[in-house]
Amino acid sequence: MAFFPSKDVGGEPYTQQRVNLSKRAYEIIMSDIENFNIDRSSVSGEYNLSSFMCSVFMNSMDILDSFVSKKMQDCADSYYDFFNMNGVLMPGKNKEEHEKLRMKLVDKMCRAERERCTKHIRELVKRKFRSVRIYLNSELMTFVRNGNFSYEEKIFNGRFSGMMKAVIEEYCELAYCERERIVFKKKIEMLETVIKRDSRRSIRVVNNRNEIYDVVPFGISSDLNNTYNYLICLYKRSETKERFLPHGFRLSHIEPISHTEEDLRQTIPDEYLVTIDQWLDNYFDMYGSKKVTVKVRFTNEGIRLYSRIKYQRPLFIHKEGNVYTFECPELQAEHYFTRLPGEAEILEPESLRERLAQKFEKAAGVYSENYLTNKD
Repeated sequence: MAFFPSKDVGGEPYTQQRVNLSKRAYEIIMSDIENFNIDRSSVSGEYNLSSFMCSVFMNSMDILDSFVSKKMQDCADSYYDFFNMNGVLMPGKNKEEHEKLRMKLVDKMCRAERERCTKHIRELVKRKFRSVRIYLNSELMTFVRNGNFSYEEKIFNGRFSGMMKAVIEEYCELAYCERERIVFKKKIEMLETVIKRDSRRSIRVVNNRNEIYDVVPFGISSDLNNTYNYLICLYKRSETKERFLPHGFRLSHIEPISHTEEDLRQTIPDEYLVTIDQWLDNYFDMYGSKKVTVKVRFTNEGIRLYSRIKYQRPLFIHKEGNVYTFECPELQAEHYFTRLPGEAEILEPESLRERLAQKFEKAAGVYSENYLTNKD
């Protein structure tokens, strides 16, 4: 196991590694630990950081270019499947000659894939900012022992820390919702197993406020801007006689805890199933399907903030100077533009303009009253 240098001849491999991360990667990793509600621990957060990075490493094998051996195997399998499914034969060649040519073509494609991945990896490992110490857990060490990492050992000169760096740097290039799917891979696999059974039986979940719900899972989808992943489901509070309603739970905010025996196949209204199908076919819309045209006049600072604040950002249609036109539900526009007081003026629709004006006027009144009271 060349990736893990031994302490001495025949000794146990080191469980500590130093990984030099870029500034951006370090900030994203620390932010993800916070945002994904990863359990904190002592020792200056080192064990917490180590556990998170080990988990990312094991969960991202099917996705990242840093796992070159896996990418090459996937490439070979896909081309073999293509030839077998389509019965492709080379003109004027017998079966044996055809097989040799097919092997040669697949080998050429695999080498091209290896070169592409290697080029990407070399760019990743150039980035440096801060050296962090991580502790490799037994699960990761078993994962590497049992895997095929022959090309990785050559590319990284037998240094596992080099591969860990490449994996983390590449992980941090992904969008937030893609990283979320890697971090919660096991949870997603469990939920998808339940969904594939199509039994319409509910499972019990607990959210980040320790509230317990019974849910019937139908699928996992992201929102319009691919910001977060949601479990699309029917839900109700546990131990109540409430009706099941369509809903989407943030994936990082729930934890499955048990199955229930309630059979719901005959009790789900058709209109609920239509709503859920729309969410799964397109994206999860937490504000409902009725959309309106929203016109907004930005200040220059408002345009800058708009370009940076992506969560719940409405669908852009076009712009004329500083006046932008969006299409979205009114409630979505209200939630988003409330964050830009003084920097974004709602021009249309009038109902939304009045609602925000009242909200900001009330807030201004509260602050003015408190200011005068404190001043006296």
